[in-house]
Amino acid sequence: MIKNEIQAQSTEKRLHEIKKEILEIRGNYPLEEVEFWAWPLEDEALRLQGEIDEYNELKTTKFEIAVEKLLQEPVLLENISDLLAKLRISAKLTQQEMAVKLNWRQPNVSRFENENYSSQSIDKISEYLGALGIWLYVFPSLGERKPTLKINRRKINIESKIFINSQPNYTSTRGTYSILECGREIDPQNDSSSINDISYSLDLS
Repeated sequence: MIKNEIQAQSTEKRLHEIKKEILEIRGNYPLEEVEFWAWPLEDEALRLQGEIDEYNELKTTKFEIAVEKLLQEPVLLENISDLLAKLRISAKLTQQEMAVKLNWRQPNVSRFENENYSSQSIDKISEYLGALGIWLYVFPSLGERKPTLKINRRKINIESKIFINSQPNYTSTRGTYSILECGREIDPQNDSSSINDISYSLDLS
């Protein structure tokens, strides 16, 4: 995923190069060979476009709405680095600005959000999220099946176990799977709807 503006610019540049290559293939190869040569590039282009769209959406969406959407997408604990970065971006903070809030150095924030960095402690994760006003809840699971999550005004339903927050009064009914979720205090009288999922298409213009 894209975690900062430098990565965003690099991804945009690579996407532009790929689109140019695809157009060259379509202009230089017989029609029956175009799909064979172009599909790997088209697949990469769609992936990069998805990352760009996700990054721009996180930057522009209201923080509470972005957190609500992330709440519907539980992640495995070993994948928490991407979740941390998404929450920071949703809070409209750069890695440097996040470092100031945490009294860390910027390279430490970057390393902390790196998917290959496996030394995040629970204390440090809580410190990071606390700077964003985020609560962290961890749930065990016997399987890797993602839950079906429905978010209502004051209720979060996922099948069985019950967990209750004190403020606001959310009731969470959980099934066998839910490794990690995050929550933020939201005014129940000023609730917002979830973000719609994005479907991607490749524009070569």
